[in-house]
Amino acid sequence: MDSKNLMTSFTRLAALMLALLLMQPAAFAETNYVATTASNVDISTDDLTSLLMPLTQAELVAEAAAWQDVLQRKVAEISKLEVQNRNASASTGLIGDVGTQLMDSVGAVLPAVVGASESGEGPATTQSSETAAAPAQPEAVKKPQGKDLNSVIALMRLEQGGINKRFGIVLDALESKGGDVKEQRLYLAAVSGIKLNVDDTSAVIIAAREWLKSKDGGQQLLINLLQFVAVVAAVLFLSRLLGKLTDRLIAKRPTSRLLENFIRVGVRRVVLAIGIIAALPIIGINVGPVLALIGAAGLVIGLALQGTLSNFASGVLILVYRPYDMHDAISVAGVSGVVSNMNLLYTTIKTFDNQLITIPNNNVWNDTITNITGSHERRVDLVFGISYKDDFGKAQDILRAILAQHPKVLETPAPNIRLNELADSSVRLICRPWAKTEDYWDVYWDVMEAVKREFDKQGISIPFPQSEVHVYAAPAQPEKKA
Repeated sequence: MDSKNLMTSFTRLAALMLALLLMQPAAFAETNYVATTASNVDISTDDLTSLLMPLTQAELVAEAAAWQDVLQRKVAEISKLEVQNRNASASTGLIGDVGTQLMDSVGAVLPAVVGASESGEGPATTQSSETAAAPAQPEAVKKPQGKDLNSVIALMRLEQGGINKRFGIVLDALESKGGDVKEQRLYLAAVSGIKLNVDDTSAVIIAAREWLKSKDGGQQLLINLLQFVAVVAAVLFLSRLLGKLTDRLIAKRPTSRLLENFIRVGVRRVVLAIGIIAALPIIGINVGPVLALIGAAGLVIGLALQGTLSNFASGVLILVYRPYDMHDAISVAGVSGVVSNMNLLYTTIKTFDNQLITIPNNNVWNDTITNITGSHERRVDLVFGISYKDDFGKAQDILRAILAQHPKVLETPAPNIRLNELADSSVRLICRPWAKTEDYWDVYWDVMEAVKREFDKQGISIPFPQSEVHVYAAPAQPEKKA
């Protein structure tokens, strides 16, 4: 073989191998997979989900087609029964009792006519044509009549509900692996829904009883409810446990009582909300649409309640920067009192005369906040006026003695006693002792009373405001001569 023929052979071989490689994916793409899950329409949903997990998209397509075929046959069977039931009801209503007796008579004569036809007597041709024209019907379609037929339809509707559920699971699995299930979902939606003749009480009772006994009905609902209750109970226990742990952590690192209450309540509520949302799928509630609805509702509510959101933001800022705390005496927005309650929307202040005033947090944050009890120590400012005739040095010694004897006056910082002003009618002395914040008013009132008693005892007067008025007589005017 020369080189030219050899090259030709190699070229042909390469082309053949290339063609085989190109044909191989198409050959392997074809599968002879036969659907298996649809053979048992009562398969549990968990088992069905597990069996569908390893299947490929092509295999899931076959499973979906098989379940759709099962559903279609069940719907067709129910439809035939419904048509038969409506026709039977219409005939009964039109004919009545007389028609019923007539049909019974015909039914008694008909076997004889049929027998004669078969033996060659009578119109055999007509009978055979009518028999051939009548389609064969299932046994279940022929026997039930009236109320019994309604009961059968109700039971079959329940069976269809189970098929609908499993068909939906197959479609979910197929869609998760990239399959197009739009047409199948449209068909499922068109044939879904339980239709029940409520006029037939026995059918309703039978349907309800069978639904309660079915694995996909009452039993599954009971199991789901028990699981939901168990999860909620576990979440409640977990929220309380986390609340106690939060309390311990807060106790180790003391902070604002407002922030402590917010963290303590917030942890419990957040855990409880997350747990309930996570438990909703157990009772068949899809969490996705619920969260989307909550988000949309939150947006609408936020636009409608801008003032409330402003109060919320101000409440967060108050918690972060802590200008005051629970049980602090503050003065804000024209109100003075003790903070009795505070949340993210408003602050409640109990005034010194025991009134409860609720102030929106936005008004609090945008106003000047005076925390009267923000410091542990406060200076008590007192002013005493004595007469110009009295010895102000002696008055200063009296003030020092009174302050030294009072148990609630702090030694450090030292009290400050000075001659502050030579006023119009008195010499004014300032007396500025220090006391704990909670002892402020006790020191103020006690010192004021002791100074008045000691000044009276020592003969030091506290003059009233007075003014001197000098009256000058006008010189006599000479009388005018007429």
